Amino acid sequence: MNDTYHIACCTDNNYAQHCGVMLCSLLENNKDNHFCIHILHTDLNNDNQRKLSSIVVENYHSEVRFYLMDEKKFTHIKMPQNTSLSIATYYRFTLGSLLSNEIKTILYLDCDLVVLRPISDLFNLDMDNYALAAVEDYCIVDNHHRMQLALSYQSPYFNAGVLFINLEYWRKHSVENKLFQYIGFCKIDYFQDQDALNYVFKDKWLQLSPMWNKINMQAIKGSVFKYSSDKKEYYHNPVIIHYAWGAIKPWLNIHFLPNSAFYHTYLKKTPWAKVKVQSIKSNGIYFVLLKRFIKIFVYRFFK
Repeated sequence: MNDTYHIACCTDNNYAQHCGVMLCSLLENNKDNHFCIHILHTDLNNDNQRKLSSIVVENYHSEVRFYLMDEKKFTHIKMPQNTSLSIATYYRFTLGSLLSNEIKTILYLDCDLVVLRPISDLFNLDMDNYALAAVEDYCIVDNHHRMQLALSYQSPYFNAGVLFINLEYWRKHSVENKLFQYIGFCKIDYFQDQDALNYVFKDKWLQLSPMWNKINMQAIKGSVFKYSSDKKEYYHNPVIIHYAWGAIKPWLNIHFLPNSAFYHTYLKKTPWAKVKVQSIKSNGIYFVLLKRFIKIFVYRFFK
């Protein structure tokens, strides 16, 4: 058995089920490794903690640690309206100070994703001089957004749902303070915590192959693939599928959503197996999906 791999995630009662699915997928597809799962929360009730512990400890014989976060530390952060995000998404900013100095690296995972393959290769990366490793994203809104982040035209922007973090770098460079400082002075919210991470770590992150964070329903330019094998893995054998595209999630009753079957496969292995999908008004949703299908098709075969 390899050394213990450390995983971090942030959740609340609303996302406890999805956190359980994510952890189940991770552990089910990495049975040869031992994990220590660090769950950061504020209002996770005892029942949900018990359910998550049963997945990690009883089903897969790994470790789990719960961290009750101090909400006062985050009261100055204003969350935008009409978002599925909660204040819990900012808890990861504190990983460097929260965790023991003996933990040098950690893999942060959003709760709205599934892990389909082994992740041990990430823990073998040479992270010297890098704050984190991540996958490039394409959600820069406009030129004003880019300027707010002080990104050059050539600087890529990463998605923060899957981050392999060099905690030694974070501690050495007082990253926590810098992240909260950005939140304090930024004028317009685009992608909240993800923008803060991109601002602080521009030119200090290692770019991963897109297969490490395949964002469901997102069109991706062919030029992002370094090797032909990267493109093949991304489309046919990704390591992680991330349901990050807007409010279109696999736990909603949206028919024909690509890759939603993975979520439900692992849901059946959790204490939430009997939970029914959530209802959602379908006004316009299938038109949006159709447009997205067309865009993905064009980018895959013609870009």
